[in-house]
Amino acid sequence: MDEKSYIVITGATSDMGIALSKQLLPVYNLILLDINESTLVNTISMLKNINNTCNIMYMAIDFNDISAVGKTFQDFLKKYNILNISGLVHIAGIAPVLPLKSTEIEDWYKIFNINLLSAVEIIKVLIKKQYKYNMKSVVFLSSIYAHFGGKAQIMYTVSKAAIEAFVMGASVELAPIRVNTIAPGLVKTNSMSVYGDNYAEQFESKHLLGGGSAENIADILYFLLSEKASWITGQTYIVDGGLSVNALNL
Repeated sequence: MDEKSYIVITGATSDMGIALSKQLLPVYNLILLDINESTLVNTISMLKNINNTCNIMYMAIDFNDISAVGKTFQDFLKKYNILNISGLVHIAGIAPVLPLKSTEIEDWYKIFNINLLSAVEIIKVLIKKQYKYNMKSVVFLSSIYAHFGGKAQIMYTVSKAAIEAFVMGASVELAPIRVNTIAPGLVKTNSMSVYGDNYAEQFESKHLLGGGSAENIADILYFLLSEKASWITGQTYIVDGGLSVNALNL
């Protein structure tokens, strides 16, 4: 019988999701959630090439379909009789570049659904009686933008600030389950390509330690899931390579 507990990762096919999964493989079973099933299958194939004895479950889910997220997730757990879940990491998110004057209310609904509320619905499942005694840690992904803002990033900024506020409230309500978040600076991932090379190079130069990698973020995510973080809750860790203290160059 497999005694390893499960970690649920949303946005699992992102660079950060993959980097975290690689670190977790030897210690945990994984439940990978993302919107595209074929990408999930490819990701799992790659992970199994690294560790072919690992137990990886997956489910394609639309995080924007907020009325269905919780039920879909719970039905999945019931179908496969999964009870021993010890952690959730919410990486799924979108960052549309859109100035306030161009936003529509549907844009706001979508970013809040994906960046925050879908995780809330999953957490509401994981604190049900049959799961909550195994749950130990929930970790969100915020952003340095929650603290400084950015041009045409107002929706992203507000959604990430909401995550940090939720973490403080949830840490009180859900204790002894730990709830924390990290706020990265610029991280060099495939998603950065939409901004162009010049943007990435200019922004990277503002970080005292250079631009971060998905592995840098996975290190902190792993730590917050682990028992080494057993006395930490309600916190936001800024992991930005020195960007936030380099104020004159912001």
